Amino acid sequence: MFLAFPFLALGAIGVACAALGCIVPLPAIAAAAALNLSRRSALIVAGVVWLADQSIGFTLKAYPHDSVTVAWGLALGLGTVAAYVVARVVSSNPLLAFLGSFVAFEAVLVLFSFVLGGWDAYAPRWLFEVFAINAAWFVGAHATLRLVSRRPIFGAATR
Repeated sequence: MFLAFPFLALGAIGVACAALGCIVPLPAIAAAAALNLSRRSALIVAGVVWLADQSIGFTLKAYPHDSVTVAWGLALGLGTVAAYVVARVVSSNPLLAFLGSFVAFEAVLVLFSFVLGGWDAYAPRWLFEVFAINAAWFVGAHATLRLVSRRPIFGAATR
């Protein structure tokens, strides 16, 4: 039963955010998964959340079916993978894992912005809002997964 809980918890966060129209906290999910799941499971969870976000966007939210929108979707996917990798590298410190995850995710998006535009998303007000949303989701997800598994909140990742 417990083995399914992390998948369900992290997946529910992503799907709920995508369906409700809030910012899907991909860096937070990637970091929480990196700290609490095996490598394979973490990548599966992060990928499923990204795919659910894209699926809901292109169906229920009627995202435009053009090359720029598809490219941004790919950027979010690559950013999620980069966020996971960085969080896993610094998994001995949850704070650094989250911060690294967020920076890696945003760095990928900045690189895509050089080609696709969208610089308005990097206004300090928006960037802080996205950071705060991700920080809140990360704290909640990470602490919940640790408490349920009866592991210390500030311990190292599952290997």
